[in-house]
Amino acid sequence: MITKWPRIERECSLRRYHTYGIDAKAKFLIEVSNHTQLIEALSFVKEENQPFTVLGRGSNVIFKDDYYDGLVIINKMTAYKLVQNTLICEGGVNLPLIARKTAKQNLAGLESLVGIPGTVGGSIFMNAGISGAWISSHLISVEALFLDGRRRIFSKEQCEFSYRSSIFHKNKAVITKAMFDLVPDSNASSILQKNLADRLHSQPIEEKNSGCIFKNPTPQLSAGMLIDKCGLKGLKASGAEISSKHANFINNLGSAKYRDVISLIDRVKAEVKKQKGVDLECEIRVL
Repeated sequence: MITKWPRIERECSLRRYHTYGIDAKAKFLIEVSNHTQLIEALSFVKEENQPFTVLGRGSNVIFKDDYYDGLVIINKMTAYKLVQNTLICEGGVNLPLIARKTAKQNLAGLESLVGIPGTVGGSIFMNAGISGAWISSHLISVEALFLDGRRRIFSKEQCEFSYRSSIFHKNKAVITKAMFDLVPDSNASSILQKNLADRLHSQPIEEKNSGCIFKNPTPQLSAGMLIDKCGLKGLKASGAEISSKHANFINNLGSAKYRDVISLIDRVKAEVKKQKGVDLECEIRVL
Protein backbone atom coordinates (compact mmCIF):
# COMPACT_ATOMS: atom_id res chain seq x y z
CA MET A 1 0.00 0.00 0.00
CA ILE A 2 2.57 2.56 1.10
CA THR A 3 4.88 2.01 -1.90
CA LYS A 4 2.42 3.94 -4.09
CA TRP A 5 2.86 6.94 -1.79
CA PRO A 6 6.62 7.51 -1.39
CA ARG A 7 6.26 10.81 0.49
CA ILE A 8 4.10 9.30 3.21
CA GLU A 9 6.01 8.09 6.27
CA ARG A 10 4.95 5.30 8.61
CA GLU A 11 4.93 5.05 12.41
CA CYS A 12 6.29 8.56 12.93
CA SER A 13 6.89 10.32 16.22
CA LEU A 14 4.67 13.37 16.68
CA ARG A 15 6.69 14.88 19.52
CA ARG A 16 8.01 17.79 17.45
CA TYR A 17 4.71 18.36 15.67
CA HIS A 18 2.52 19.31 18.62
CA THR A 19 2.97 21.78 21.44
CA TYR A 20 2.37 19.24 24.21
CA GLY A 21 5.61 17.48 23.30
CA ILE A 22 4.16 14.11 24.29
CA ASP A 23 5.85 11.23 22.47
CA ALA A 24 2.83 10.14 20.47
CA LYS A 25 3.01 8.35 17.13
CA ALA A 26 1.08 8.50 13.87
CA LYS A 27 0.38 5.49 11.71
CA PHE A 28 1.03 7.69 8.67
CA LEU A 29 2.43 11.20 8.30
CA ILE A 30 3.11 13.63 5.47
CA GLU A 31 4.35 17.22 5.36
CA VAL A 32 2.76 19.34 2.64
CA SER A 33 4.13 22.66 1.41
CA ASN A 34 1.91 23.24 -1.65
CA HIS A 35 -1.49 22.37 -3.10
CA THR A 36 -0.16 19.49 -5.21
CA GLN A 37 1.21 17.75 -2.12
CA LEU A 38 -2.00 18.39 -0.21
CA ILE A 39 -4.04 16.85 -3.03
CA GLU A 40 -1.70 13.84 -2.91
CA ALA A 41 -2.32 13.49 0.82
CA LEU A 42 -6.09 13.70 0.44
CA SER A 43 -5.97 11.19 -2.42
CA PHE A 44 -4.23 8.77 -0.05
CA VAL A 45 -6.95 9.35 2.54
CA LYS A 46 -9.69 8.68 0.00
CA GLU A 47 -8.16 5.71 -1.82
CA GLU A 48 -6.86 3.94 1.28
CA ASN A 49 -9.91 4.80 3.41
CA GLN A 50 -7.85 6.32 6.20
CA PRO A 51 -8.96 8.82 8.86
CA PHE A 52 -6.94 12.02 8.79
CA THR A 53 -6.24 15.18 10.70
CA VAL A 54 -4.37 18.35 9.81
CA LEU A 55 -1.83 20.00 12.11
CA GLY A 56 -0.22 23.39 11.84
CA ARG A 57 1.77 24.06 15.00
CA GLY A 58 -0.12 21.31 16.83
CA SER A 59 -1.64 23.35 19.64
CA ASN A 60 -5.02 22.57 21.18
CA VAL A 61 -4.71 18.81 20.52
CA ILE A 62 -3.76 15.62 22.31
CA PHE A 63 -3.49 12.15 20.81
CA LYS A 64 -5.60 9.42 22.35
CA ASP A 65 -3.49 6.61 23.80
CA ASP A 66 -0.46 8.49 22.42
CA TYR A 67 -1.25 7.17 18.92
CA TYR A 68 -3.12 8.37 15.84
CA ASP A 69 -4.41 5.49 13.72
CA GLY A 70 -4.53 7.32 10.40
CA LEU A 71 -2.78 10.05 8.40
CA VAL A 72 -1.49 13.22 10.05
CA ILE A 73 -1.04 16.01 7.50
CA ILE A 74 1.44 18.68 8.60
CA ASN A 75 0.52 21.96 6.92
CA LYS A 76 3.72 23.72 5.83
CA MET A 77 1.96 26.01 3.34
CA THR A 78 3.25 29.37 4.59
CA ALA A 79 3.08 31.90 1.75
CA TYR A 80 1.49 35.29 2.40
CA LYS A 81 1.26 38.74 0.87
CA LEU A 82 -0.08 42.18 1.73
CA VAL A 83 -1.99 44.14 -0.87
CA GLN A 84 -2.50 47.53 0.74
CA ASN A 85 -4.64 46.70 3.80
CA THR A 86 -5.57 43.19 2.63
CA LEU A 87 -3.64 40.20 3.98
CA ILE A 88 -3.76 36.98 1.93
CA CYS A 89 -2.08 34.02 3.59
CA GLU A 90 -1.96 30.25 3.43
CA GLY A 91 -3.28 28.07 6.23
CA GLY A 92 0.11 27.05 7.59
CA VAL A 93 1.23 30.62 8.33
CA ASN A 94 2.36 31.07 11.94
CA LEU A 95 -0.24 33.32 13.61
CA PRO A 96 2.08 35.10 16.09
CA LEU A 97 4.56 35.72 13.28
CA ILE A 98 2.02 37.27 10.91
CA ALA A 99 0.57 39.30 13.79
CA ARG A 100 4.01 40.83 14.37
CA LYS A 101 4.69 41.43 10.68
CA THR A 102 1.37 43.19 10.05
CA ALA A 103 1.67 45.27 13.23
CA LYS A 104 5.10 46.46 12.05
CA GLN A 105 3.36 47.65 8.89
CA ASN A 106 1.01 49.69 11.14
CA LEU A 107 -1.90 47.40 10.34
CA ALA A 108 -4.26 46.34 13.11
CA GLY A 109 -6.54 43.34 13.33
CA LEU A 110 -4.29 40.47 14.42
CA GLU A 111 -2.20 42.13 17.13
CA SER A 112 -4.37 40.85 19.99
CA LEU A 113 -3.77 37.26 18.80
CA VAL A 114 0.03 37.35 19.10
CA GLY A 115 0.04 34.98 22.09
CA ILE A 116 -2.00 32.23 20.43
CA PRO A 117 0.41 29.38 19.54
CA GLY A 118 -1.26 28.29 16.32
CA THR A 119 -1.40 28.76 12.59
CA VAL A 120 -3.90 30.78 10.61
CA GLY A 121 -5.71 27.63 9.45
CA GLY A 122 -5.92 26.06 12.88
CA SER A 123 -7.04 29.33 14.43
CA ILE A 124 -9.83 29.70 11.87
CA PHE A 125 -10.88 26.09 12.46
CA MET A 126 -11.25 26.84 16.20
CA ASN A 127 -12.28 30.50 15.81
CA ALA A 128 -9.44 31.26 18.21
CA GLY A 129 -9.46 34.46 20.18
CA ILE A 130 -8.94 36.23 23.49
CA SER A 131 -10.79 38.97 25.35
CA GLY A 132 -13.28 39.65 22.58
CA ALA A 133 -10.73 39.60 19.74
CA TRP A 134 -11.30 36.70 17.35
CA ILE A 135 -9.46 35.43 14.30
CA SER A 136 -12.78 35.87 12.49
CA SER A 137 -13.12 39.56 13.43
CA HIS A 138 -11.24 40.88 10.37
CA LEU A 139 -11.72 37.85 8.13
CA ILE A 140 -13.07 38.34 4.61
CA SER A 141 -13.02 34.79 3.24
CA VAL A 142 -11.52 31.31 3.54
CA GLU A 143 -10.43 28.94 0.78
CA ALA A 144 -10.73 25.22 1.56
CA LEU A 145 -9.99 21.95 -0.21
CA PHE A 146 -12.30 18.93 -0.01
CA LEU A 147 -11.43 15.23 -0.20
CA ASP A 148 -12.70 15.00 -3.78
CA GLY A 149 -10.35 17.79 -4.89
CA ARG A 150 -12.97 20.56 -4.98
CA ARG A 151 -11.92 24.01 -3.87
CA ARG A 152 -14.45 26.34 -2.35
CA ILE A 153 -14.36 29.92 -1.13
CA PHE A 154 -16.31 30.52 2.08
CA SER A 155 -17.39 34.01 3.05
CA LYS A 156 -17.06 34.96 6.70
CA GLU A 157 -20.79 34.36 7.16
CA GLN A 158 -20.62 30.94 5.51
CA CYS A 159 -17.93 29.85 7.98
CA GLU A 160 -20.63 29.69 10.71
CA PHE A 161 -18.32 30.94 13.44
CA SER A 162 -19.28 30.52 17.07
CA TYR A 163 -17.34 30.17 20.31
CA ARG A 164 -14.39 27.89 19.50
CA SER A 165 -16.14 26.46 16.46
CA SER A 166 -16.66 26.85 12.72
CA ILE A 167 -18.21 24.99 9.80
CA PHE A 168 -14.85 23.24 9.29
CA HIS A 169 -15.58 21.04 12.30
CA LYS A 170 -18.38 19.49 10.24
CA ASN A 171 -17.36 19.55 6.58
CA LYS A 172 -13.83 18.07 6.95
CA ALA A 173 -12.42 20.49 4.39
CA VAL A 174 -8.79 21.57 4.75
CA ILE A 175 -8.27 25.31 5.14
CA THR A 176 -5.73 26.36 2.53
CA LYS A 177 -5.94 30.15 2.39
CA ALA A 178 -7.53 33.11 4.16
CA MET A 179 -8.07 36.79 3.39
CA PHE A 180 -8.22 39.53 6.04
CA ASP A 181 -9.18 43.19 5.91
CA LEU A 182 -6.78 44.98 8.27
CA VAL A 183 -7.03 48.54 9.58
CA PRO A 184 -4.29 51.23 9.44
CA ASP A 185 -3.21 51.99 12.99
CA SER A 186 0.13 53.49 14.05
CA ASN A 187 -0.39 52.03 17.54
CA ALA A 188 -0.58 48.42 16.33
CA SER A 189 2.95 47.48 17.43
CA SER A 190 2.61 48.97 20.92
CA ILE A 191 -0.76 47.22 21.38
CA LEU A 192 0.84 43.94 20.26
CA GLN A 193 3.69 44.31 22.77
CA LYS A 194 1.22 44.99 25.59
CA ASN A 195 -0.89 41.98 24.63
CA LEU A 196 2.21 39.77 24.56
CA ALA A 197 3.43 41.04 27.93
CA ASP A 198 0.00 40.42 29.47
CA ARG A 199 -0.03 36.90 28.03
CA LEU A 200 3.45 36.12 29.36
CA HIS A 201 2.48 37.39 32.79
CA SER A 202 -0.80 35.51 33.09
CA GLN A 203 -0.33 32.28 31.14
CA PRO A 204 2.37 29.55 31.04
CA ILE A 205 3.09 29.96 27.34
CA GLU A 206 6.74 29.11 27.95
CA GLU A 207 5.76 25.62 29.15
CA LYS A 208 4.82 22.53 27.14
CA ASN A 209 1.01 22.52 26.93
CA SER A 210 -1.80 22.69 24.41
CA GLY A 211 -3.21 26.06 25.44
CA CYS A 212 -6.45 26.29 27.39
CA ILE A 213 -8.03 22.93 28.22
CA PHE A 214 -11.63 24.00 28.85
CA LYS A 215 -14.04 26.44 27.25
CA ASN A 216 -15.27 29.28 29.43
CA PRO A 217 -18.83 28.41 30.57
CA THR A 218 -19.96 31.99 29.85
CA PRO A 219 -18.19 35.20 28.77
CA GLN A 220 -18.38 36.34 32.40
CA LEU A 221 -17.32 33.03 33.97
CA SER A 222 -13.87 31.72 33.16
CA ALA A 223 -12.91 28.07 33.44
CA GLY A 224 -9.54 29.03 34.90
CA MET A 225 -11.15 30.97 37.74
CA LEU A 226 -13.48 28.06 38.57
CA ILE A 227 -10.62 25.56 38.63
CA ASP A 228 -8.53 27.91 40.76
CA LYS A 229 -11.36 28.41 43.27
CA CYS A 230 -11.65 24.64 43.57
CA GLY A 231 -8.04 24.58 44.82
CA LEU A 232 -6.69 22.51 41.92
CA LYS A 233 -3.69 24.59 40.86
CA GLY A 234 -0.51 22.54 41.05
CA LEU A 235 -2.32 19.19 41.11
CA LYS A 236 -0.16 16.52 39.45
CA ALA A 237 -0.70 13.19 37.73
CA SER A 238 2.66 11.57 37.01
CA GLY A 239 4.24 13.77 34.32
CA ALA A 240 1.40 16.31 34.00
CA GLU A 241 0.47 19.23 36.23
CA ILE A 242 -2.28 21.85 36.41
CA SER A 243 -0.40 25.11 35.97
CA SER A 244 0.18 27.21 39.07
CA LYS A 245 0.16 30.31 36.83
CA HIS A 246 -3.17 29.69 35.08
CA ALA A 247 -5.46 26.85 36.17
CA ASN A 248 -6.90 26.25 32.70
CA PHE A 249 -3.56 24.92 31.46
CA ILE A 250 -2.16 21.43 32.03
CA ASN A 251 1.60 21.34 31.55
CA ASN A 252 3.78 18.48 30.40
CA LEU A 253 6.55 18.35 33.01
CA GLY A 254 8.69 16.35 30.59
CA SER A 255 7.36 12.81 30.81
CA ALA A 256 3.58 13.26 30.52
CA LYS A 257 1.44 10.68 28.76
CA TYR A 258 -2.06 10.98 27.36
CA ARG A 259 -3.45 9.13 30.37
CA ASP A 260 -1.86 11.67 32.77
CA VAL A 261 -3.48 14.63 31.05
CA ILE A 262 -6.85 12.89 30.77
CA SER A 263 -6.81 11.92 34.44
CA LEU A 264 -6.36 15.58 35.38
CA ILE A 265 -9.11 16.63 32.97
CA ASP A 266 -11.48 14.09 34.57
CA ARG A 267 -10.52 15.25 38.07
CA VAL A 268 -11.10 18.91 37.19
CA LYS A 269 -14.50 18.18 35.65
CA ALA A 270 -15.60 16.21 38.70
CA GLU A 271 -14.39 18.79 41.24
CA VAL A 272 -15.82 21.81 39.42
CA LYS A 273 -19.17 20.02 39.09
CA LYS A 274 -19.10 19.01 42.75
CA GLN A 275 -17.98 22.33 44.20
CA LYS A 276 -19.47 24.85 41.76
CA GLY A 277 -22.25 22.95 40.00
CA VAL A 278 -20.78 23.76 36.58
CA ASP A 279 -20.18 21.28 33.75
CA LEU A 280 -16.93 22.15 32.00
CA GLU A 281 -16.55 21.37 28.29
CA CYS A 282 -13.18 20.60 26.78
CA GLU A 283 -11.66 23.00 24.28
CA ILE A 284 -8.73 20.71 23.56
CA ARG A 285 -9.35 18.19 20.76
CA VAL A 286 -8.70 14.54 21.56
CA LEU A 287 -7.65 12.86 18.32
